[in-house]
Amino acid sequence: MQTHRRLASRRAHLGSEATPDGEHEGKQSPWLSYGAAICLEIALRGKQGHGKQVELVAVATQSAARSKFWQRVLATGASHWDTDVASRVLRWHCRKIRAALASDRQRVAASLVRSLDRRTNGYDRVTVGAVTATDFFDRHRGASRESAQPTFAATEYAYDEAATTRPRPHAKGVARLVRRWGLEGVDGYIVPERAKARVKRERDGRPDPEFLRGLVHTKVLPTQTGSRSDHYYSLRLMRYLTVGETLLAAGDYSYGESPLSAALLDEDCLTAVKACCAIGRGLHQVSTQYALSSMLDPVMSEWPAGKPFRYASAFSGIDMGAASYDACPGLGTARRLEHVFACECDKSLHPALLRAWGDYGLTADRIFPDAATLATAAAPLGRVDLLTITPDCRNFSRRNHARSRELQADDLAVFHGSLRYVAAHRPTFVLIENVAEPCVVEPMSCIIGAITTHAWELVVLCPWESFGIPTRRRRAYWLGRLL
Repeated sequence: MQTHRRLASRRAHLGSEATPDGEHEGKQSPWLSYGAAICLEIALRGKQGHGKQVELVAVATQSAARSKFWQRVLATGASHWDTDVASRVLRWHCRKIRAALASDRQRVAASLVRSLDRRTNGYDRVTVGAVTATDFFDRHRGASRESAQPTFAATEYAYDEAATTRPRPHAKGVARLVRRWGLEGVDGYIVPERAKARVKRERDGRPDPEFLRGLVHTKVLPTQTGSRSDHYYSLRLMRYLTVGETLLAAGDYSYGESPLSAALLDEDCLTAVKACCAIGRGLHQVSTQYALSSMLDPVMSEWPAGKPFRYASAFSGIDMGAASYDACPGLGTARRLEHVFACECDKSLHPALLRAWGDYGLTADRIFPDAATLATAAAPLGRVDLLTITPDCRNFSRRNHARSRELQADDLAVFHGSLRYVAAHRPTFVLIENVAEPCVVEPMSCIIGAITTHAWELVVLCPWESFGIPTRRRRAYWLGRLL
């Protein structure tokens, strides 16, 4: 049964790409993916009553109306895969509309409207929230300010006495490259793989000094990824940032005291490179603390004294969601976290999970490998107060040139499966995080909003844009509260 569900969900995300021939002729319409459905639905927004059918009839019969409509579809920011599926679906229905009698065309168009409604009925259940406390970071550090200006410089992430924070092996090839470019000693950072790619793409491998200076990050660090060759390199110190410095850039300001930093410092858990990769795939803790505070603060004052806060996670990684809760004033500092279960398919991260969260109740038999089966696997463990779901974003990142529609559909299918736990076991609060790209946010909002047991709010956060912290990591957070 689980295999059939997974295949059905994969087809829902691939759309007509799920079939070998791609295009359906005759009586059967092409499969409509979530992404294709929402971009067509948004293009039809504003039409009341039978207005959507009237618009589709005009699109089918008038080239000018078709051109304007397609411009609205492209303006939604959907991926080229979803717009391709949308194009196939629209062409099929337009042929049916044109073939019908003039008196029947609106009735034929209504079949597409119904399909769009079924796919996107959850989209409107997700309300969009705004960041209201740009001084959140400073207030929790005992300071205050009026605007989101940086509290410290990005160059302060790297410091001279960092031997105790697990340095990475010396990268001789990167050092030679930096010297050849004449950047040694500059007070800033580069991300070597991205820098080399820009030099090759924009200067054909022959960069001029001005271009090279533009590769150096001095004011704010770019988004870190999980790739081992895509991490921050200090030009002043001529080395990669250590594990501790990388964790600082990810918003962990209690380094050396938090359970997460204890696990990452332990050489028996992860290598230094693997630890940095795990941080790159995780959450920025300040952004996550803001999201958690906005969701949990109203109820924490009424939380029974002495009652632990039952927490669980899917797509856990090293569980920076738990670290964010544990370090957030008024949350983890006031209500101790009980780690009920985790879900992580990468077994090499399990020792770090147990090292960090074993004292909070997590055991090896409660680390599950498949998020899609949580609804049954974690059922005996009872209901949790907070579930964080942070599906891997690598196959949706614009920096991943190997991404494919099939890989994205597989990831969305597993994510879709993880939501069955939410529908079945109804955790009191749910936090879901992923990249803030329209091609990801809109289909995921359709899927998430379809879970009617919770009220959902979407907020987009970035450490730099929202709080003035000199690290870019723009992410979408869906916050669910049990109704």
